Order: sequence, then structure tokens, then C-alpha cells
Amino acid sequence: MRNKLVDLLKEEGIIKSEKVERALRTVPRHEFVWPTMRDKAYYDMPLPLGNTGQTISAPHMVAIMNELLELDKGLKILEVGTGSGYHAATIAEIVAPSNESENCWGIVYSIEYLEELADFARSNL
Repeated sequence: MRNKLVDLLKEEGIIKSEKVERALRTVPRHEFVWPTMRDKAYYDMPLPLGNTGQTISAPHMVAIMNELLELDKGLKILEVGTGSGYHAATIAEIVAPSNESENCWGIVYSIEYLEELADFARSNL
């Protein structure tokens, strides 16, 4: 389902770069959605994160944000509002790719003010 979603986002012209495509294919969104929402993990829509009043962004929005950020290996990134950690994980996959044999030394710092979400993100990341 993850690959079908990424294929659709590519077809629609939302995913433009190889690195964003690879990040969305690599990071398992179903591990970052609230457990009760896992069956909807690969729908292109935001999903509620429990009763926190927050959502995990729709995959197309994550792709758009990552494309607009012009991320590259080795960058240091600060993300404000970690949520479930999904966006931070996709950014990390671009700035410090897991498939690289050499160390890229890219890093993502992410802050979250809701303790419940910070704990959830910590367990996901």
C-alpha cells in the first residue's frame, strides 16, 4: 500500500525528486499513526493522533514540505511540532540516508510540547 501511495503521488507530480520518493517509500507511515488508525495509514489524508487535537499530516503534504525544503545529505534540521515523528523520520531519511554506507552526519532536531505526543514520537523514532 505504501508503494501504491508513493506511485500515485509521483503520477500527480507531487513527488518530484528521487530523495523524497525514497524517503516516503522507506519510512513506514503505519508505524507513526495512532494504533486505532493503522488501517488508514496509507490513505492520503491527515489522521488524528488520539485525543490530542493534533494530526499526522497527509502524505502529499509531507512530500510537498520535503520538496520545498530542498533537503540534502548532511544538513542539520530543526522541526517544531514533532507530532508522531513521521515528518522528522522522512527528513532524516533524506539528510542521513539509511542506505548510505558512508556517514552523512545529517541530523534532525525535533521538539514537541505535548508530552503524550513527545512520548509517542520517542517510541516511534
